[in-house]
Amino acid sequence: MAPEYILETTGLSKNYGRIHAVRSLDLAIEKGGVFGLLGPNGSGKTTTLGMLLGVTVPSAGSFRWFSEDDSASQRRRIGAILEKPNFYPHLNAWKNLVLVAMIKGVPRDRISAVLERVGLYERRFDKFRTYSLGMKQRLAIASALLADPEVLVLDEPTNGLDPQGIADIRRLVREIGDMGKTIILASHLLDEVQKVCTRFAILRRGELIHQGRVDDDFSEKIVVEIASVNGERLTEVLSAHGSLLSLEKGEERVIASFKQGVTMEEIGSYLFEQRIALTHLALVKKNLEEQFLEIVEKSK
Repeated sequence: MAPEYILETTGLSKNYGRIHAVRSLDLAIEKGGVFGLLGPNGSGKTTTLGMLLGVTVPSAGSFRWFSEDDSASQRRRIGAILEKPNFYPHLNAWKNLVLVAMIKGVPRDRISAVLERVGLYERRFDKFRTYSLGMKQRLAIASALLADPEVLVLDEPTNGLDPQGIADIRRLVREIGDMGKTIILASHLLDEVQKVCTRFAILRRGELIHQGRVDDDFSEKIVVEIASVNGERLTEVLSAHGSLLSLEKGEERVIASFKQGVTMEEIGSYLFEQRIALTHLALVKKNLEEQFLEIVEKSK
């Protein structure tokens, strides 16, 4: 079955004079799950989200939500948080959301449900100014969920939070994703994308350099360095292994990546059974940053 795309962009670009903030961006985001837009500050993430939400006018290119041309009715199907939470400080959470409901034209009967969802129901009558930054961010997510959108767009949702606040927001994002909603999350944190997202894209200086699945590219895979007196036979046998992810040939050794769960003992036994005489077998440790740098290097 062909995938159902919630968002597609074609040649999407934004220039500020001679500065190319976003360059000919082609994205295809499937329905469901959490999609991460990964890149350092200045890579074009916020500019991209601004164009997709109608806040910024593109210099070139186009985009389509729900396989339709841009329209006001589409935007009602999208909840978004682009900047830091901004509510009336002297009002409590409940009254702030009453005002949001009036502005969005949605019934107030969802306020209790969204406050429960973000874990603020017990603090609903406390004034906004008494909230921690993490609680303010959760109230912003509650506000975005009021109209029960199909898509939730979050720009750096854990920025500036303490470790507990970061853990709370990440858990909330995963829970909302599990409800069947599509989430598009911009972040400069590799760890965040790995722990929260199902698919991701990497931006560098406004350009898309990679798009893939987190399980494929940032998994806790096992990477092994192997050598044998018969290099060609070794490569042939490794290629037939059902859990092999990738194979890189060197002058004397090969680097083989296997799916999570495969052990060194299993690899050694497999090669012994295939009558491969090994001269070298060693585990290669690759952390998340190293995996990320591999992707970036291959894109050059």
